[in-house]
Amino acid sequence: MANATLDHLAFPSFDAAATHRFYTEVMGLPLVRASSGVSAQWRRPYLLFSYALGNGTRLSFFEFDGIERPESDGMPRDIRHLGLSVPSAEAFDQWVAKLDRCGVEFAIERHVDGRHAFFCDPNGVMFEIAVAPSEPPQGKRPAPPQKVIEQWIDARRQRQDV
Repeated sequence: MANATLDHLAFPSFDAAATHRFYTEVMGLPLVRASSGVSAQWRRPYLLFSYALGNGTRLSFFEFDGIERPESDGMPRDIRHLGLSVPSAEAFDQWVAKLDRCGVEFAIERHVDGRHAFFCDPNGVMFEIAVAPSEPPQGKRPAPPQKVIEQWIDARRQRQDV
């Protein structure tokens, strides 16, 4: 798997017009693929449409006759999201201003590494935009990832044994 690259992410669309408007006007992404027909598996008409991110990855959406938005599964809304980075604080501010101009609801969170903006598309797909991380200052290096996960697993086991 180490040599695999991300080709696309696929999500449901509940309103193709609103989805298309959001990705072309708000996100500024080009529509690069669209096809429709009758799915042999779903036995109903469908639409598949995709937008290109700058790195060649596509965001793809499926809509079919009768699709309905599912009820919440109870998970925190921001636990599933697509994280995007911008190169500077100025670019971040431009995104926030554009979201505001377009009437997209968003929330700003302040983390140790700076500001992060969270917002959703019309289908409930959440995005996070943040300034690309820089190297931490000397002496402020985070713990090695392997150590952090091992500590979490051990602590979780202990909490469950109580």
